[in-house]
Amino acid sequence: ETSIFSTWHFVRVFSGAFLERSDADRARTTTSRDYYFENLNVVHRAFWKAFGSKNHLRKKRIFMIGDSLTRQLFIALVCNAFELHNAILDHVVVPWKDSWPCVSGHACTIRGGNHSGFDAASAIFRGGTELHFVPHHGWRDRNTSEEHALERLSEEIRNTGMVTFGKKTALPPGGPVDVLAYNVGVHFDGQNFRDEVDFFANKVGFPLMNNELNNTHSRPQIIYTTTPTQHFHTPNGVFNKEIVKKGGFWNCMDRVESNPRADVEKKILSPGVNVDVLLDYDDLDKGVMHVGKSDCSHYCMPGVPDIVAARLLDVIFAT
Repeated sequence: ETSIFSTWHFVRVFSGAFLERSDADRARTTTSRDYYFENLNVVHRAFWKAFGSKNHLRKKRIFMIGDSLTRQLFIALVCNAFELHNAILDHVVVPWKDSWPCVSGHACTIRGGNHSGFDAASAIFRGGTELHFVPHHGWRDRNTSEEHALERLSEEIRNTGMVTFGKKTALPPGGPVDVLAYNVGVHFDGQNFRDEVDFFANKVGFPLMNNELNNTHSRPQIIYTTTPTQHFHTPNGVFNKEIVKKGGFWNCMDRVESNPRADVEKKILSPGVNVDVLLDYDDLDKGVMHVGKSDCSHYCMPGVPDIVAARLLDVIFAT
């Protein structure tokens, strides 16, 4: 089913909607909403740069690949486009799922159908800019996600010097990839996470930036967004099932000293070498804005993802 959707009256996680049912819930959503409005000028400026005046004629075809945390960025981009500048959205395809999981501890208001959850989704903006999201991990349908996206991209670069959108997008893309926005996400830990980032850097980013086989279309801009910080009650904030279960912690720490995943990403990825832009989530002190109740990975919306999405849009249309 196709629909334009809004997040402003729901707390969202995994793209599902949840009901505020306690003072703690209301405190988190209020803090998140206040943070959004305090930075609304950042959002307005980014959308004006991308779509204001004659700038919308600079169409871009954007391919976002990640897990449910990248999905939140897609939601933020489309919802802000609709809420702030609804004339710039021409067409949105969101194949809502008939059923969508309810995370333990939450009062779910929608468990399927419209405004529940989705996998691949696409948005077409006025002037021709396209935004396509395809998940690689997380809660997803294998038919509308691409678990081995990195391997496919690497093979395409070896064979043609280019990358394509693949076959999982909700709408057929109108041309080659202009912007590749990638994130490994939170479904990899330790050495497995390092290996995934290293694969992206050495098998996708670096060869794509240095490949001379691509003579038909300029290579895409490569943007890597650091993995959002987790704020679980563990020594480093990263989710640990045994520690969280044993400790019985349901709320998130307000801040952590470092983000181990982002530290790895910043060590391996280098702007100008294997990425064009390394976009830092910059959220070590944003723990109070997580959904909470056993989820210290996803943020309430509107909130942190909206500001990061605006910064992403800003760098895409910087030139």
